[in-house]
This record gives sequence, structure tokens and C-alpha cells, in this order.
Amino acid sequence: MTIKEMNEYIKKILACNNIDSPALTAGVLLCHVLKCEKSHIIAHNYRELSKEEEQILKKLVKRLADHEPIDYIVGERWFMGLPFTVGRGVLIPRPDTELLVEKCVDFAKKLKHVTVLDMCTGSGCILLSICSELKKYSVECMGVGVDRYKEALKYARFNAEKMGLQNKVHFIERDVLKSWDFLQRDIGVFTIMSINPPYIPTGDIVKLDRKVKDYEPVSALDGGTDGLMFYRAIADKAASFLERGGLLAMEIGFDQGKDVKAILNNTGKYEKIEIFKDLAGLERVVTCRLI
Repeated sequence: MTIKEMNEYIKKILACNNIDSPALTAGVLLCHVLKCEKSHIIAHNYRELSKEEEQILKKLVKRLADHEPIDYIVGERWFMGLPFTVGRGVLIPRPDTELLVEKCVDFAKKLKHVTVLDMCTGSGCILLSICSELKKYSVECMGVGVDRYKEALKYARFNAEKMGLQNKVHFIERDVLKSWDFLQRDIGVFTIMSINPPYIPTGDIVKLDRKVKDYEPVSALDGGTDGLMFYRAIADKAASFLERGGLLAMEIGFDQGKDVKAILNNTGKYEKIEIFKDLAGLERVVTCRLI
């Protein structure tokens, strides 16, 4: 089978199984297995695949047909222009979350020194992206990432080392809903607290795309009965970890802006509460300052 024939085979299988963007996904898979750029595939369309290459590709296509995310199969997802290693047990970074990073960077880029506390850190994509972006503005950035799952923290630490930021950040295993008192004794206060918490209502999990609900960790998705469980905990406790005037930045669901703003207002601890929309015009990020 040639590269061209395999490409057509992959696209057909993916289309028959209702996989999004079959042509794009086929190209990504071919580049991954053949360890080449897309231009090489185009230029060498008629090269015969080895039996080993063919077997590997067919095995991976079956995983894709079962709706496993391509990011887990190739082990990588690009976010903020950086290649994050991902796999089963950690949430795949989404482009929508880049808005959260951008708002944190906008707040911090004129400062000389910034400390960041990233709760529910997962792959570390938010914390590491903030640190990486602030280097462009000559801002010294140090950070702590917190997650309750060892598997997620393995990816976060690996990504920090891959990006040369292992001396700027460290990661600790704690439950955001239970371990605030211990954290306060251990890590002090920060310029910024960022968080992309689980915010999907429990009852809506079953409605999600198969590649999300069947493969990504449910614990990184489930925000309780109304999806707001983590925001209540954060609003109550975050003030103890922020410097006066510090930024609290949170990703939210597309219809949660009003509710999250009310939760923050009810604490009486925050000001300048703002809701930002993503490129699709959906509410995506809430920020505020500690009074």
C-alpha cells in the first residue's frame, strides 16, 4: 500500500465512523507514524509503506474509529504555540483556554516579578504557558501547580522539564475542594491565581462527545449538580492566596458568567469582576481583583 492509498483508507474509515475532520486527522496520523512533515507525505505520495508501517497505522486507525482522541494517540497537543505531552489520565488542552492565559499575561506583563498559583493544573498548560509568555516581556515568573491526581502531575512535571521551566515551577498533589488549609501553610500568597476547573453539570456528562466522555478523565469535567461546585470553593478560599490587588482568573462554561459573577460578588472580597468571550462569542473567562 502506498502513502496515498493509506491516506485514502484512513479518511474513509474515519468518515464512516463520523470522526471530525477525517482528512486533517489522517494527515496528522501519517506524519506521526512516518516521523515526517506533511510536505514529505505530499511529495512522496507513491512511496510503498513497509509492512510494519502499514500494521501500525491500521492499529492506530482502529483506535481513532473507536473515537479515541488523536491527541492521546500521538501523545501531544499544541497550546499557546507550545507542544504539551498528553495521554490518558489528563485533560487535553483546548484552544478556548488560551483566552485565560492571555488575560493573565495582560495583567502581568508590565510587572517585574510575578507568582502564579494554578489550581486543577492538569498537564500544566496554563501555568507553563503563562511563564513562557511572560519571558517575552522580561517578567520573572515563578509558579505552583496543584492537582489531586498523580497521573496528571506526571505530565505537568514532564512538560515543565521539556520546556526548561522545571526551576521556575513546582507541582503538588492536593484536592482543591479539601486541602486549602494545608496549602496556605505551605505556599503563601501569589500575584495571580488561575484555574480551569471542572464545570460541566454532572447530568450533562453523558451528552458529551464520545471522545470526551469515554476517554478524558471525568473528574476533570464534572462540576457537580449545577457545574458551579468549584467556583463556590474558589471564591471562598482564593482570597487567602492572593496579594492585595492580585488577579483571580477562571475559565467558565458558556452560560455560567452571570452565576459565577454573583458567587464572587456575594463574598465581598473582589472587585473589577469582568466576563470575557472567546472567538465564538461565548462566555469563556471571568477575572477579578482581590480588594
